[in-house]
Amino acid sequence: LNKPWNETDLLATLNSAVEHFNTRKELADKQAELENAYSELSRFVYSASHDLRAPLVSVIGLINLAKIDPNFPKEDMYLPLIEKSIHKLDVFVRNIVDYYQNKERKETIGVVDVVLILEDALNTLEYYRNDSGVSYDKIIDIQSPVISDEFRLRVIFNNLISNAVKYQRKDEPNKKITISITSDLEKLTIVVKDNGIGIKESSIKSLFEMFYRATNEDSGSGIGLYIVHDAIQKLNGNIEVESELGVGTTFKVILPNKEIQNVDVVN
Repeated sequence: LNKPWNETDLLATLNSAVEHFNTRKELADKQAELENAYSELSRFVYSASHDLRAPLVSVIGLINLAKIDPNFPKEDMYLPLIEKSIHKLDVFVRNIVDYYQNKERKETIGVVDVVLILEDALNTLEYYRNDSGVSYDKIIDIQSPVISDEFRLRVIFNNLISNAVKYQRKDEPNKKITISITSDLEKLTIVVKDNGIGIKESSIKSLFEMFYRATNEDSGSGIGLYIVHDAIQKLNGNIEVESELGVGTTFKVILPNKEIQNVDVVN
């Protein structure tokens, strides 16, 4: 350290500093490019998915009209197959939209009507006619107003209930889904229980990974539960799964009930 600097050492040190600066600048520029590319890709995927939904919904409407048209041949075997494929595609597109919005959307906290959200989710399933033969048992115990993010709650309800419908056993004569909603000053608890095909114990740990499918019995996208898990994390909650193969599955979601004094309640 006490050695005097000579011109060669000084030059080497300066060159090293310049190289270090240039490297950091290049890394910063690359990071900015990647972030910009990711942002553009996300916007493109969302826009494309949003635009795809319009013709899909139109086709679904036309199929429903054909089914009630007295002049349309009722024995036509292709219409149900077309309808099934269109519904699967529409669910996948809606999942992409939900994924984008859940990633990009800021948390919006307010008083939420969870019973209305539940009914909307059930009405959507009825519209898509995916819940044929399924009975619902609803247990509601709202002891305190629910203060949370409405969009993310809708994502959680829609995906958990549609999953419970999707993985019902075809040979089960009494298809049943029990939905329990309870709230107090501290938390909101949502339980969705079905008597469907169940999940292998070895698959449960991977259940919330993107594109993971625990069964080949349905050609789902494998993205719905990933979005559910991500939405729950954004709300600082947690989710538990209990399942037995051939018996059924129970999802339990626990979310914190936000401080009501921190929220402007509009009457």
